[in-house]
Amino acid sequence: MGIAALNSQKVRKPSFFLSVRFWIVVLVIVWILTDSNPKDTAGFLFMWTLPAFFLLLTAYVSYTHKRANASTIDLLNVNNNGLWSHEFQSSKMTIDTNRELLDLTLYIQTSFLSYGCDNFLRIYSRGERYPSALCG
Repeated sequence: MGIAALNSQKVRKPSFFLSVRFWIVVLVIVWILTDSNPKDTAGFLFMWTLPAFFLLLTAYVSYTHKRANASTIDLLNVNNNGLWSHEFQSSKMTIDTNRELLDLTLYIQTSFLSYGCDNFLRIYSRGERYPSALCG
């Protein structure tokens, strides 16, 4: 697969409602409601709540991982300009082959603090490191 093919690939955005685990939970609930005795329906639904909770929880965790992976942006030497970059959530890596430079950018965000480090670490081809004054 060529670099142009990798640049043009679109990652499909995930959907929570396309999860197999979600539909298993829904189908079991429908099955309980349609095929059980009216006296036993409440008991069956109560017994199904714990397995359904864990199935939905694991489906949500899987969905968040797939959503994070779908937000990745890769630019691999577009127009042969010598720039290669990869962005994932709060970090970015750029390789400039013309200037022989590697830039790592890291953004840290918590509920109390938002802290950004542009050019968190620069590495030139000779192995010299230049950490940013903000982050050092």
